[in-house]
Amino acid sequence: MGRAGRDAVYNNLKHLKENYKADVIIINVENAAHGFGVTQGIAREFLEKGCDVMTTGNHVWQQRDIVPFLEESKQIIRPLNYPENSPGRGSTIFELANGKRILITQVLGRLFMDAVDNPALVMDKLLKKQAFDRSGLIYGIGHAVYSLSDPRALIFEKFVQQLSAEKGREDEYALYAAIARLAPGMIAERRKMYKGVSPNIDFYSGFVYDMLGLPVELFTPIFAISRVTGWSAHRIEELVGGSKIIRPAYKSVAEKRAYVPLVDR
Repeated sequence: MGRAGRDAVYNNLKHLKENYKADVIIINVENAAHGFGVTQGIAREFLEKGCDVMTTGNHVWQQRDIVPFLEESKQIIRPLNYPENSPGRGSTIFELANGKRILITQVLGRLFMDAVDNPALVMDKLLKKQAFDRSGLIYGIGHAVYSLSDPRALIFEKFVQQLSAEKGREDEYALYAAIARLAPGMIAERRKMYKGVSPNIDFYSGFVYDMLGLPVELFTPIFAISRVTGWSAHRIEELVGGSKIIRPAYKSVAEKRAYVPLVDR
């Protein structure tokens, strides 16, 4: 729902509560932020207008700023059947004006819904070298130069979110957003030397290429084409200055052959 829909709720909430003598007002705020989950600001607005408890749904993670609010507030809950160590709570106890207490909870249905999994558990296995290529890395998280944030990724992410909405792939974007939010903290817990990490520009690249319909076989060439000039410059610097550290690493697999002048090629 957009602003007009929220205003309709705000303007009628007091009247509805008085008319029906409601003991408690429970509002499902799923996608209250223009169809993309709910923001912390919108959630607080609902509470200010008289809502007692808010429920959510499978888009609960789409707005990053709602996550700390899920942890701190007992007036908003996520689906109960998410893994137990997911942010927030799946139920809450609300005390009525007469002193009685009621339990409020919600569960996420499975009909026509994607299977629920916890990205934190998957990332934990990656970091423990128990999954994928057992490298202990979460690819796309971290950079040799950028630590607290990659400014390119911060700009790119906004367009990724817009494209995911256009292509109807908001749930996949929400997974990326969850990994981007959780991974830095999880890595910090496991690394002895830690300077801070964040998603880099290529964290989202593969997702974007796929949404644009590009074949997987082109992903790596596209990545490399834009970097050939820089790689060449690094190599020249290494040959001239004998630099100790060169990024990125390289290994030539071409057969050695004699130099051919440009005019003869």
